Amino acid sequence: FLLFCILSASSFVIDYRNYRKSEELDMVIIHDLQLSEAIRRGIPLRYPYEILKDPLVQGLFQQGRQYEQEGDYEEAIYSYKDILSYWTSPVSIKVSAYNLIGLCYYDQGKFDQAKESFTDAEENMDKIGDRTEKLNAQASVFNNLGLVNKELSHFSLAQSYFHKALKINRRIGNQFREADILQNLA
Repeated sequence: FLLFCILSASSFVIDYRNYRKSEELDMVIIHDLQLSEAIRRGIPLRYPYEILKDPLVQGLFQQGRQYEQEGDYEEAIYSYKDILSYWTSPVSIKVSAYNLIGLCYYDQGKFDQAKESFTDAEENMDKIGDRTEKLNAQASVFNNLGLVNKELSHFSLAQSYFHKALKINRRIGNQFREADILQNLA
């Protein structure tokens, strides 16, 4: 009986350790998926850390994302525009907000307004101090400008933006976005 209890206890410990490893793996996978989505949407890589410093900006981003998921793009745009008016927002966060506003307009088929927001993001990108964040912002915004120009039938301009984005993604080694851009060029 004692041997049975010991074996059962050690089996429980092994099962628990496997569960913990599985749980940790799930967390890594979720983190990677969130990071991929953040990169695709042009959110700076330091976004989670910077956002956590400011609860108001964090709330506005979360509120905007929630509205987007519900398909209420106008309310999402309103939330993202509030970030732009918040004076303590870092430039990288403001560029992300412009990019997200542009994506909301793009998803609604309002391509001229999307292009305007992406252009605002492009005009502010050079103010980003961190080189990695700047390159990621450029890659995302250039890709989005390519998409919107493609929709507006400005094919040579779209191709030019896609090539800029592709060059940056190859330089930084982002194969996920590189594949996305190659698909956009097709």
